[in-house]
Formats: sequence, structure tokens, C-alpha cells
Amino acid sequence: MCRYYGIPLQSSVDSGPVWNSQSGRWEDALVELPVTPFGTFLLVPKIAVRHRLVYDVQHYYTHYLLPTMQVYEKSINSGLVQVLKDGRTRVTKKSLRTKYGADKLAVADQSLRHPKILDQYRKEALRTSRPMTHHQFAEIENIDIPRFDKLLENLSKLPVGRDAATDYENAIEALLSAVFFPSLSAPRKQTEIHDGRKRIDITYVNSAQTGFFFWLAAHYASAHVFVECKNYGKEVGNPELDQLAGRFGPTRGQIGILVCRSIEDDGLLTKRCVDTAKDQRGYIIHLTDADLENLVREYVTSDGGSEYPLLRKKFNKLVM
Repeated sequence: MCRYYGIPLQSSVDSGPVWNSQSGRWEDALVELPVTPFGTFLLVPKIAVRHRLVYDVQHYYTHYLLPTMQVYEKSINSGLVQVLKDGRTRVTKKSLRTKYGADKLAVADQSLRHPKILDQYRKEALRTSRPMTHHQFAEIENIDIPRFDKLLENLSKLPVGRDAATDYENAIEALLSAVFFPSLSAPRKQTEIHDGRKRIDITYVNSAQTGFFFWLAAHYASAHVFVECKNYGKEVGNPELDQLAGRFGPTRGQIGILVCRSIEDDGLLTKRCVDTAKDQRGYIIHLTDADLENLVREYVTSDGGSEYPLLRKKFNKLVM
């Protein structure tokens, strides 16, 4: 990310303890990191930031592990089973805490005895955890939300033509990364596929948990969403659509966005996108400068909503 955004790096910086998920061990090494007068500066993916920790040991113990232990103790008719006046039996959480303890070591020991419950807790915790929005970041950090007016201005002032192609791609990435957050994350520019024989201008990971992109993931191959940028002053036609369709794949994803400055015949381009979809070569949504303004307006008006009515309208034309 430092290289991606041009943040200076210093070599031979002590990484400190870093968890290696493959070896299952803490490791340290001399690495490249940004350094400030206050020390090492670590970047955390914005989509991973939360108000509080996703995992809470006491919540897990009380609401997941202890109920499982209650069922287990009853099944073996242990000494903790109490018989009530009406004949029903029970095992209290208090008795379990007294016998097995309630500290982290006790929780770890019982988790080893009931590993499926830990897996269930992890899945449910991740499912219910939501990334923070631009507005939540602004409130907590006392900062402004992204300056969409400035992002649109940077885009509109670029001249049409190949000479500004790179600047156009950078401006599109900055705008879309802001307006699609947190539905799309981890932007990458010039992603190589097919052993480097093809490149994708911008690649996003579909991390949506609600809204339009979540719906896409439930019905279409869209683990990734691809963006192609065309900054030239001519009508977008079949060659450009074929180029983007050639980047699709059943594992990579089959959803793409073709961004261009303007279109002389929007109806004709839509028909070409429909033809691509009918031929099962993927689904392409085209956006112009004017469409991007509408996209931003919808996003700001909805306080960062994830429905994206403009995208859904355009996508419906491809499949309805």
C-alpha cells in the first residue's frame, strides 16, 4: 500500500512480532516500513477497522461455550446436574464457572473440548461484523468525508486522449475506491493475468455484506469486479467490450465496469453490452463522466448507502 500510494519507505526496520498464519508462529524480521519522528508507522486496511474487537472472550464463553457445556454435562449425567421439583434437570452456568473456571485458560481448555462451537462463533462474529463507513470514520476521527467534489473536479479537468490515460486511470481509481467503499475493497491497478499477456486497469475485491454488490455475489460470479478506463474521444464499441470480456473468468469474476468520458449513442452501447451478456461472456456496466456524477450524488444523498440505484438500473438492462 505504501508503494501503491507513494508513501516513502525506510529499509531495515524491525518489524516487531508478526503472526505467520501458515507456520502458526510469531516471527520478526528487518523489513521496509514507513517511519515517522514518533516511530514506526503501521497501516491497517480501512475495511478491517472496527469500533471494538470483533472477538470477545467473555461473550463467547457466556453465550456459546457455556450453553454447549450445559448440554454436555446433562448428557453424561455429571455431578453438576440438578433435579428440579417438576422433574426437569438443569446445569447452571454458575456451577460450570465454579468447577472449570472463567479465565482465558479455562476458555481455551473447554474450546479444545468443543472445537465446533469455536468455529460457529467465529463464523457468526464475522458475519455480523460490519466495516465502518466514511461517516463513522469522520465522526470518530473528527475529519471530513472524502471530498467527492474534488475527486470529480480532478477527473473532469483531465484532457481527453492517450497522453492523459494514466492520470485518468488514477483519477477513476481514487473516485471509485471512495464511492464503492466498503462494498469493494483492495484496489489494484494494472493486474496481470494469463502470465502477463493481459492486464486489467483496476481490480477490486467484492467484500460487500449488504446492497447491490452483495446481491451480485449471491447470483453471479463476482468475487472480483474489474474496471477498464477509456480516456479517448471516440465511440466505445465492440473492441473495447471484447477487451474487458476477455478479462473475465469463472473464478476471477464476470462483472466489469467500462468507464469512458462520453457516449454519442448510449442505446447502441447498451445493446452491445446486452449482446455480451446473452453470449455468456460476462456483464459489463458502462459509465460516463455524467454517470459518475449521478453515482456520487446517489451515494452522498443516501449517506454512504450500498444500493447504488444507477448500477442496478444499468445491470437490469443486461439481464431483464
